[in-house]
Amino acid sequence: MALAIIIAVSLTILNLIISIVIVNYAMKTDWNRLYKLVFGSMVAKYFVTAFLVWICLKYLDIDQFAFAITFLISTFVLIFVEILFIHNRAKSLNLNKMN
Repeated sequence: MALAIIIAVSLTILNLIISIVIVNYAMKTDWNRLYKLVFGSMVAKYFVTAFLVWICLKYLDIDQFAFAITFLISTFVLIFVEILFIHNRAKSLNLNKMN
């Protein structure tokens, strides 16, 4: 059960790290490109994550219920972290442009 929890949290943390890297890169570009990069990466990450979850559930001998619950909860929490990061990063960029 611990392995299932570790794998699920690792997948969501990896997803968050990739998001932060993409947002940091995208914030250095213009707004139109930013939206394309952020939303395009969300779609790509969704499909890659769905594939990785399928691989974990299909081929790894882990507790599927523990994996699923942990993955859902950690995804929910880390999406809020991602949203707050994007919001704070955008707000700080807007404040820097005003000065």
